[in-house]
Formats: sequence, structure tokens, C-alpha cells
Amino acid sequence: MESRASARPADRSHPFGYGRELYFWSFVVALLIFALGAGVSAYEGVGRILLPQPIERPGVIYGVLAVSLAFEGTSWWISVRAFGAAKGDLGWWEAFRKSKDPPAFIVVFEDSAALLGILAAAAGTTAALVTGDARWDGAASLLIAIIWPV
Repeated sequence: MESRASARPADRSHPFGYGRELYFWSFVVALLIFALGAGVSAYEGVGRILLPQPIERPGVIYGVLAVSLAFEGTSWWISVRAFGAAKGDLGWWEAFRKSKDPPAFIVVFEDSAALLGILAAAAGTTAALVTGDARWDGAASLLIAIIWPV
């Protein structure tokens, strides 16, 4: 989907045109979404540590985490395979550094961070249930707030 601004022809100040402007604004929106998610996670984490509440209906929590793990895991697997095929004989780090196609490795990194967040949420929920101390759930939310923007 092309915006009117990105469809404008090249001019003196933008000799290659405005087509990349679409990617810039998409990036800005993605950053804002990540920042909002991290902020909410940090807020909830601090709230759960200061005022711990027992976990209710852990089955629902684990169900949501399982579905999230399945979707993110599938996306991660597809992105890893695609980046692996695109990198050729280069090592992963070298391919990352030399890549001219940032979305290819950005998806791998984002999906990896999402999987870490899901595992942190599951670990926090499990620790809270096993120990009876709901502050573990809050600590996991704070950890997710740190991992999420990565």
C-alpha cells in the first residue's frame, strides 16, 4: 500500500524519490507500539510487585501463552529458514552485518525477543503458583518490559 507522499516523484531534495518514506513511518509506528507495550508491562510489573494479587484461572494464562508460543514459534521458524537461505555461506553474524535487507533479520530478532517474553511470562506465572508468591508474576512482567524493546 503506497501513500501519496511516498508516490511523489524524485526532486532535488530527494533524488531517489520518496518511496522509502513509507518504511520510515512504519518504523516509527512500530517503535511507538513497542514502547507502549513495554510501558504497560513495566507498569503492571511494578503494580504486581507492590500489591501482589494471587493468580486466578492459571489455565487461561497458560492457554494464551501456548497459543502465543505456537504463533510466534511458527513465525520465528519461517523467518529463521528464510534468513538462513538468504545468508548463503555467510555466518549468521556476518550475514546480519552485511545484509542489505533489514526486514529479513529484524523479523528473526523480533520473534526471538517475543519468544523470550512468552517464556519469561510462563516462568513468572509458574514461579508464582509454585511458591504462592505473586510477586514472581510482577518480576516476569518487568523482565518482559526490558526484553520487549530489544
